[in-house]
Amino acid sequence: MDQRFISGILNKILTIILCALPVVLASFLYPDFLGDDTYIHIGFILGLLNGEGFAFTGSVTYGSTSPMWVFMGAFISIITDNPEFSVRLLSGIFSVISVFLFLIIADILKLRSSIKFIAALSFCLNPFFLRWAISGMEATASIAILLFLVYTYYDRYHVRHPYIYGLLLGFAFLIRPEFIVYFFIFILFMFFVNTHHRKQTFKTLLSGISLFSAWFLFAYLHFGTIIPNTYRAKAPGGFFTMTFEGTIRNIKLLLGGNIPEFILLSIIILITIILLLKKDQKFIEEFVRLLDRLRHTGLMLAIMFFVSFYVYYTVKDVTIISRYSLMFVPVIILFVAALINLLTNYKSQFNLSLVAIYSVLVLLIHIHITFSVVKPASDLFVKGFQNSYKEIANFIKMDENDDFKTVALNDVGIVGCYSGAKVYDLAGLVDADRFNYENVSDYVKAKNPHYLVLREDVKLTDAIDSNIRTEIIYQKEIPGFGINSLENRTVTLYRLYWNE
Repeated sequence: MDQRFISGILNKILTIILCALPVVLASFLYPDFLGDDTYIHIGFILGLLNGEGFAFTGSVTYGSTSPMWVFMGAFISIITDNPEFSVRLLSGIFSVISVFLFLIIADILKLRSSIKFIAALSFCLNPFFLRWAISGMEATASIAILLFLVYTYYDRYHVRHPYIYGLLLGFAFLIRPEFIVYFFIFILFMFFVNTHHRKQTFKTLLSGISLFSAWFLFAYLHFGTIIPNTYRAKAPGGFFTMTFEGTIRNIKLLLGGNIPEFILLSIIILITIILLLKKDQKFIEEFVRLLDRLRHTGLMLAIMFFVSFYVYYTVKDVTIISRYSLMFVPVIILFVAALINLLTNYKSQFNLSLVAIYSVLVLLIHIHITFSVVKPASDLFVKGFQNSYKEIANFIKMDENDDFKTVALNDVGIVGCYSGAKVYDLAGLVDADRFNYENVSDYVKAKNPHYLVLREDVKLTDAIDSNIRTEIIYQKEIPGFGINSLENRTVTLYRLYWNE
């Protein structure tokens, strides 16, 4: 049998295995993990399905930075009649697509098969990717879209179909608002660097801005703002406000997401500097060829997007950056793999040593982080936060004191989906009205909720006046509370009696 035919069959089998690997592993590692933000998406999906519009527990509000994810989840839920399953299915599908596109771009970069395989394995085993692979969040869609933008740029889709490419960029923005930065990087790059297609670039600009403007107009008329509540809640302060603790945390998460690649990158940079200083002509030619390939594949645009993202996000106290920045994990891997490929093209002896080092780093570090950090944290989150807040939701639902119930709390997703109560969000994620009040006490007093859920970091006297009678319905110390930290927190459900 022809050797090329056998090689082709084996390559297809390996592709199928790699594409399925993250979803299969995530199904075993995180079968029950769903972040509270996933339930916020589900709440908005239920609002659409119930005919309430883009609403959470009846309140029309710009409480999701990923409106397209909500719309897609609602569409799938019409078929499945199960929003929780629908969003998990969507995230799993985009996980598969992400790996498939990764392999295509690796071929475009002409990576050696050994480098391509270990780079793809590093992506598939990445602890953060596995955590969110079937989590019901839009993180995997962000990866797939960024890789698709890289691929379509290489395929010159922006030249052949500039209007459609602009709409694609608009679609990306409706999945994650950070893509508006990619849009402007693309436009600037095409106007001032790759200047051969300015006419087509203008068409892309016109198409993209038309879609952005249409959404901003809808948001302003529908929500009264073009800025999502989540930005004001999760990134408090001014646009360039920063905290030292937040910056350090985000840098750690940046490094933690790609430890094998950053270790290799340090080694490669050192080797590259030495060879450039020695003015090795063969290496310089390979280096220039790589830069040209990065520019023509569109990966350079993704790298510029990555740098812009972290210049801002690492100095801005934005939480859960491990999810927002997940889209850049394969970009970093592909860039490092391209550098390894550069060195192996220069000297084939580098291939075995660098691939061996990379393989060991991937297996040891990714497996270690997964089983010593990410999985224990996720398991604690399910056991503690997830299950406890479902118990709280059930207490509210089963309480027969009121037909129409309202509850004020910080973590609104699970309670909003399963309690049957209208939610008042102390953090403002799904209630923009929260930002009209100076503090929690004024907000709670204005809303007069039947129930109040407080974590121990907020005292009862900070939320309501001391003369309001309260009854503790549920109280529990929850392990593994939160995503950025794992400390135990006591959570209390109060019944409030305003008229006594």
